[in-house]
Amino acid sequence: MENNIRNLELNPLLDQWKNCRSQLWQFNVGHSILFIRLYRDESVASLFLKCDATYQISCLSLWKNAHLQIMETNKTDGQGRYRVYDRNSDNFIRCGILTADICDFDKWVSFT
Repeated sequence: MENNIRNLELNPLLDQWKNCRSQLWQFNVGHSILFIRLYRDESVASLFLKCDATYQISCLSLWKNAHLQIMETNKTDGQGRYRVYDRNSDNFIRCGILTADICDFDKWVSFT
């Protein structure tokens, strides 16, 4: 991904995906990396949110009408510095670094 968007800069992009479906796409326990897929049934495009240094996951694996937002916490040790939360539910994830990319479903996302 050439011009990835990071951390709090993602909120305007996430606003464009309001009321979509969210899905925990992939989680690598050894590296604490979580991918969240945001999508709409009528579109082949998906937004993939990459959560590095994932510290806490408290959400369903798939939910509808998501409106994800990011807030910075008072944690400075990297353990949950950012909170990704759904404004329409109690779902949230705490992680250290966030990046995102939009892609067509038939293409794979390349994060740097």
